[in-house]
Amino acid sequence: MENAQPYKFKTITEYHRQLGLPKPEHPLISLVHMDSITPPIT
Repeated sequence: MENAQPYKFKTITEYHRQLGLPKPEHPLISLVHMDSITPPIT
């Protein structure tokens, strides 16, 4: 397994977009139920 570098998101909106989540309701606060997302397959 390769040593993958962690990805740094610049905004909460970018994080939501990457995970396929709806647009956040607030620009500075976001709650995500981690059991409701599927991890990317590498």
